[in-house]
Amino acid sequence: MKRKARRTSDQWRRVLTPDQFRVLREKEDTEPAGTGEHYDNEQEGTYLCAGCRAELFSSATKDKSETGRLISFYAPISSERVKIEVVDDPKNPRTEVMCSRCDGYLGQVFSDGPVPTHLEYRLKPVALLFKKPEKAKRGLRKRSLKRG
Repeated sequence: MKRKARRTSDQWRRVLTPDQFRVLREKEDTEPAGTGEHYDNEQEGTYLCAGCRAELFSSATKDKSETGRLISFYAPISSERVKIEVVDDPKNPRTEVMCSRCDGYLGQVFSDGPVPTHLEYRLKPVALLFKKPEKAKRGLRKRSLKRG
């Protein structure tokens, strides 16, 4: 993973949309149920942190469960890509998920998820960007085929 992305609050405000700032930096809700940009996305690709563009989750681990306005995954690309923080609040105990690179708040993780991990990362769509897989360059592919 790349080095830590460190910015002041004012710098984050300049690079994020107001909704992204409220979720990633202030841990607030923003989207009504079922309306997030990636809510019903079924394309292959990678989900990135909207703050620092770190690759966090693959569409291959996206769960089809109904979680209202959130996107669910059963595993990150690597456990080093996300940071888990247990919040011991008597009124609202929870396990939060943050981007390891920029400490942006992504959502929460629960232990009632699907096989194989039994974890469910319920993430805020506004905190993520989606990237389609890059297509293989034709010239490189042709050369590889000629050698074999």
